[in-house]
Amino acid sequence: MTIYAHSERAERRAPLPCLNNCTGRGHCVFGSCVCSRGHFGSDCSMSLDDSGRPVLLAGTRYTPRERRPRIYVYDIPHKYSSWYNVHKMDRPFAWVFWERLLGSGALVADGEDAGTVRAATSNLTWLHHWGLTVDIKNSSWKAAHRPGKDIVVPIHFTPRQGHSCVPFSGLHPRAPRLNRTHTLLFAGRICGDHSEPDISKPWPHCATNRSMGYSQGVRQRVHFHYHSRDGYKIVTKDLLYGLDMLNYKWCLAPSGGGHGHRQTLAALVGCLPLVISDNVLQPFEPEMDWAAFSLRVGEADIPRLHEHLEAAEARKGWMDARRDALYCAAQHLAFSGSAGAFMQEDGRWDAFEMILEILRMRQEHPGVEPARYASVDERFRSFLHCGEPDMAAYGRKRRAQALERYPELPGLAPDGRAVTWQDLYAAAASIEKPAGPDLVFGPLLPSYDKPRPGERPEPPLPLCSLSAWDARHLRCDSHGFRSRARHGFAPGGAACNEHDGDLARCPRVWG
Repeated sequence: MTIYAHSERAERRAPLPCLNNCTGRGHCVFGSCVCSRGHFGSDCSMSLDDSGRPVLLAGTRYTPRERRPRIYVYDIPHKYSSWYNVHKMDRPFAWVFWERLLGSGALVADGEDAGTVRAATSNLTWLHHWGLTVDIKNSSWKAAHRPGKDIVVPIHFTPRQGHSCVPFSGLHPRAPRLNRTHTLLFAGRICGDHSEPDISKPWPHCATNRSMGYSQGVRQRVHFHYHSRDGYKIVTKDLLYGLDMLNYKWCLAPSGGGHGHRQTLAALVGCLPLVISDNVLQPFEPEMDWAAFSLRVGEADIPRLHEHLEAAEARKGWMDARRDALYCAAQHLAFSGSAGAFMQEDGRWDAFEMILEILRMRQEHPGVEPARYASVDERFRSFLHCGEPDMAAYGRKRRAQALERYPELPGLAPDGRAVTWQDLYAAAASIEKPAGPDLVFGPLLPSYDKPRPGERPEPPLPLCSLSAWDARHLRCDSHGFRSRARHGFAPGGAACNEHDGDLARCPRVWG
């Protein structure tokens, strides 16, 4: 565990954060809360009232939310329950989920008030990222997911997994309205042995045949068949990745050395996910029908992949329906309540709330196949479709609202003329090394910092915004105590950003 420790020198320079900043009821020391007398728990939020019953955030008006389920957490010794160095976490989902429980009001102090208990039992439900349902032959990969019991959840994005692209989502109502002109995009590791593909070599274009099971062989085969096809960009590095993700119709979403993240990233930026990953369930699948907003192609069909994409584009209304559905599906895949809004959403349909809805269904409808949840429970159906008859209907409504609120978009400085793909690619032509989208979109961003003259006032967002398309005064780094949270998001979540540590005052979209 030494690599996860923090030296005294490093602690003085940049102290490790603690869960919920110890809720103001303790001191943060090397990433652990040392609670003030009378308080306990991993974030010091627990204490006992005069009758000896446990309470949360004593002295505030904290009450559990009305909407079920509620969750009780068994507090176990810190060395078994906490990561030693949050900055070393490869996937910070557990931290995000824990903090949001309290800020959302889903957490209760007494197990008798909970519908769901988080505890170490033989009958537990795993929330995890790897939806492999079968053992893979000739590989060390074993089935890791029990459909109907465990839940495949999306990752919480950090800069390592493409977080820098999310603020430039094409789903935002102020995002540039440009038609996508290219077909299929993939940028990332291709060869299992970490070598660069060499098209002068025979299959698999890699230096060796080691680790052929990497990505279930999908990345290697797609590169082998499509590396030079017009409209397809299958590369290991893309200097203009953030820009390309807004210009390509499809984004390849394979597995990697385990679960992938590109299916979620593609959805968040508005690129239709192309899923090629046999026997691997995607986040919130089958509870959420991925066919409504993506295309799944079998690994055996990779040589005919272009035919599948051409057929999809030829079907009248097929692409439009799935692009519209992304406006709803993407919200289910993002932890907006923790990280901030990326498309002016309010967080009611976010990934955290989706997890709670699925847990409720497990409790109230035991034995029902997860793919049937929407057909047996009206509340779940409404949640899944973001309050509309279906996901695509929600997307059509969002697009109409965007056109009404923002009939004209900010343009290029200094004259404000409408931006084109030629403008953006020309401005990025001088980039010689991987650059974030903030540099790629640099010529356009100054126009977005303030509302346009005559533009309707910005909506009062319940969440601060992480989007570069929103006016600067709405962004999370301009508000509250978020800017002082070293782990990148406000304790309790983005909804709590203005409340300076009193998590009982966090706005709740579900009461």
